[in-house]
Amino acid sequence: QGLFGNIEVIYSVNGEVLDMMNNRVELKGFDILVGDLFLQLSEYLKLYTMYCINQEASTRLYKQLIENPAFEEFVTESKKKEVCRKLSLLDFGIKPMQRLCKYPLLLRELLRNTEPDHEDFSDITKAFDQISEVVKYVNDRKRA
Repeated sequence: QGLFGNIEVIYSVNGEVLDMMNNRVELKGFDILVGDLFLQLSEYLKLYTMYCINQEASTRLYKQLIENPAFEEFVTESKKKEVCRKLSLLDFGIKPMQRLCKYPLLLRELLRNTEPDHEDFSDITKAFDQISEVVKYVNDRKRA
């Protein structure tokens, strides 16, 4: 699986979600409904399972690779680049897991700031429940 496991799949899913949100903003401006988009996303978030399960093996591989002077130099030089924001390769490796855990937090804030009679409230509530379940599922599988 290498350092980043199935990151291509995760990248693709996140790209699709970004495209859907950008398309909606282009059509309707920033006052948009998002609950249905998060409901669609929830179907794909189980793809994070293998990535998260593989994280310990990725960390072990990184520790082996960093012993190679050429790899260590690559990591050190990459970290200095502005685009990397002083993050190491290992730091980037945990970003997908962190993102997965942030979705329920984001949806909880959306719910907190959405009136119960708002047309998006029901979909945001369902998305929160479904995505929270996926995060729990991924965490359970990672611990197993």
